[in-house]
Amino acid sequence: MTISPIAYQVLGNAQKYAEQMRNAFVTPEHVLYSISHDGEARGMLHSMGFDTSQIQRALIQFLDALDRESPEHVELSSNLKLALEFAMDIASSGASTIVDIPQILQGISCLNNSLAGFLLNKKTLQKK
Repeated sequence: MTISPIAYQVLGNAQKYAEQMRNAFVTPEHVLYSISHDGEARGMLHSMGFDTSQIQRALIQFLDALDRESPEHVELSSNLKLALEFAMDIASSGASTIVDIPQILQGISCLNNSLAGFLLNKKTLQKK
């Protein structure tokens, strides 16, 4: 299983956001925040009917409340690992060998205990 170039870029930016925010872990919220800021990936959210500015506001509020640390390196959170496993399963069930933004979004939306998953499932954050 491989990760598409855009998904790889989004995940790399999510790690940078976590580092800049001095968080010890890259979370699904960092990834969704990264998706909402990347031109091509943001376009996918728009095409799904989401209002990215509302998503960004909710994520900033959440991410700003996380504990600040000075880790030597950030790690993937267990929730993000689970979301990526879901994304790989979704891709392989569609006979694909590539994980892209849609599968990552679907993987995040499968999480029950994640703000990012909640936001992707919350219909009020869709454009009217």
